[in-house]
Amino acid sequence: MLEPSRELSDDESALLSKLLEGDWNGAREARDQLLTARRTTFATGDLDFDLEVDSGLLPIPAPDGILEPTDQLVYRDGVCVAGVMIWISRGRLSSVEYYLLSELDYDRLPLAVEVRRDAGV
Repeated sequence: MLEPSRELSDDESALLSKLLEGDWNGAREARDQLLTARRTTFATGDLDFDLEVDSGLLPIPAPDGILEPTDQLVYRDGVCVAGVMIWISRGRLSSVEYYLLSELDYDRLPLAVEVRRDAGV
């Protein structure tokens, strides 16, 4: 069943803010877009979801696809169990993808404190 569009939850906003940290080409535009982001088009229980942002904001100067700086790892109890990333389309934040790297199945998006750019961070 598809859920209606809604504002991002506090945890979702914190997670996406964490993914968009840093000084990279397009970071400012991405963070500006995040301020207007809404969660859209997602199925009940699905951890992946689409985003809708204000079309009047400056586009992110990056090609369509994975917004590379946002592809980060998720650690739970010190073990890398998943990854999470933001996709863009036509310079706009377009979706969030959560992918498993272990056989464990999780029923929630990671918290911002569980996300790391790499194992050394």
